[in-house]
Amino acid sequence: MKCPFCKSEINDNSRFCPNCGKNLPHNRQNTDNNQQDSGFSGTAENSGNQSVTAENPQINQEPVYSDRFSQGDAQFSQNSYQFSQNNTNPQLNEALNGINTMNVMQIICLISMFLPFVNVLSQILLLVIIIMSFGLTSKVSNAFRKFNYEQYARISDGIKTKCAVILVSSVLSIVAVFVASAGIGAESTAVTVSGILIAVVAALTSAMLQIYCFCRLYTVKNALESIALNQELPQKPSSGTVIWVCVIAVIFFLMIVIGGILAAIALPAYASYMKRARFTEVTTIVDAVKRQAELCAFEFDYTNLEGNCDNTRQAAEGSGWALYSPHDYATKYVESVEVVSLNAERARSGKPEIHITATTTRSGFGGRKSGISVVGKVVNKDIDWSVDYSNSPCKTDKLC
Repeated sequence: MKCPFCKSEINDNSRFCPNCGKNLPHNRQNTDNNQQDSGFSGTAENSGNQSVTAENPQINQEPVYSDRFSQGDAQFSQNSYQFSQNNTNPQLNEALNGINTMNVMQIICLISMFLPFVNVLSQILLLVIIIMSFGLTSKVSNAFRKFNYEQYARISDGIKTKCAVILVSSVLSIVAVFVASAGIGAESTAVTVSGILIAVVAALTSAMLQIYCFCRLYTVKNALESIALNQELPQKPSSGTVIWVCVIAVIFFLMIVIGGILAAIALPAYASYMKRARFTEVTTIVDAVKRQAELCAFEFDYTNLEGNCDNTRQAAEGSGWALYSPHDYATKYVESVEVVSLNAERARSGKPEIHITATTTRSGFGGRKSGISVVGKVVNKDIDWSVDYSNSPCKTDKLC
């Protein structure tokens, strides 16, 4: 005979089709006909048969092993072949397709997170994943509840909650980065450190939850695939995923600690480097003023410098040179530049001297002023310049 479902050849007495796994309606017509053909013919024979039957009622009954075989046949069909049929529930298939897409996107997001210049795009992709997850997890939860798997539905609901935490942590880390940048610009150590700490904690929380959700999505994916194949699921999911999450979280924690140690070493060095870089603007202006002071000294024959080659009272100008007022030299990092000249009788060295003192602003130098003082001594119609470290705060600030 042929299977009415898949049209394949099967045994006449089969209770199920071994190809498609579906149960078959048991037709006993052929069996009854065979029994009638093999019986006694004629009325007498039939009456004789009835008498024999009355004496031994088991003659025309099916053997006991036949029913047992049929029951075992049906039980074997239900236990072994019912799982070969795929579940075509549209809600289940939609949830499974969404999970597959989500897993691919999350793998790309996790990989790009550690690539330079690409990790910015990973944040955009993460935002897309989180937005998609809210609707997808609801579909997955409904699919699990439809098949009476409440434990897996709760896992899906937990993923949705953690995605909301990831979204908040990501936004908080971005805001903290801007706060830390503003603190660096304002040279506020408290604001900078606070912003960095908040950004690190938020980023660490987001990364750990991403990995957790990634592992749980695979648990959900495998469960949905089992349901699609009509396979039974364990009521309690395996805890191996949680163990892996803990291991990965410890690795991330160690990475953050090592990064924090390196940052603690690098940040002070970077701040000192930036101060020295800003102080070069001060020394550049001082060098320009020194050239003007030399021209002034040349015009006054290197002798009558006092009152002529200084700008403390007012600006001084001459033939091809000019000494502006102290605050006329002000820039972002320079507050003032003073020029004071002394004749030989008032100078400690007994020679005409020119003193140039530059003072920095508070901004860019840790909230306090610094400065440098240089002294030019007239020697043989020339000026010998040197730094007066005793009157130069840049020495103690390690800027010069």
